[in-house]
Amino acid sequence: MNDYNEFYRIFREKLEENKSIFPVAFEIPNHQKNRAYMSYKLGKSKIDCYTEYTSGGYGQGYIGFVVGVFIGSTVHESYESRLHKLQQHKDEIEATIGEKLHWIDTGRAGRIFFLLEEEFNNINNWDSIMNWEIEKLAKIIPAFKKYIKGL
Repeated sequence: MNDYNEFYRIFREKLEENKSIFPVAFEIPNHQKNRAYMSYKLGKSKIDCYTEYTSGGYGQGYIGFVVGVFIGSTVHESYESRLHKLQQHKDEIEATIGEKLHWIDTGRAGRIFFLLEEEFNNINNWDSIMNWEIEKLAKIIPAFKKYIKGL
C-alpha cells in the first residue's frame, strides 16, 4: 500500500468519527502524478470542497497540505465567472472563517484554500496534519455553502 493510500485510509476513519461536523459525502481518494486528494460534494456541479497534498503547487509553487474549494466550469458558466462571483464575497467569507485564504486562478480552474506547508513523508506528523485538515474543513464548508448555492 502506498503512503497516499495509507494516509487517506486513516484520514477517512478520522472523518467518520467526526461525520456529524461534515454534512457531505466523502469520495474515495484519487491519485495523480504529484497529488493525492479527497473531495466532498457541496451541492453544485463542478464545485467541491477538497483536501489534498500537492507537490506540484498548482503551477504557482504551493507545496503542502491543502483544504479548499475547487471551482470548475460547467456547460453554462466558466470557472472564471464562478470564481469572480465568489471573490465578491471574499471579505465576508474570510471574516466568517477568521483567516485569510489563498484565491487563485490556475488557468483551468479556480481554487480557494488553506495551505499547511508540511512534507507528506513526515509520518510522525500525520495525526496533527489530519487534525488540521478536519479543523479547516469544519470552517470552510459552512463558510462557502450559502455562496455556492447562489452560483
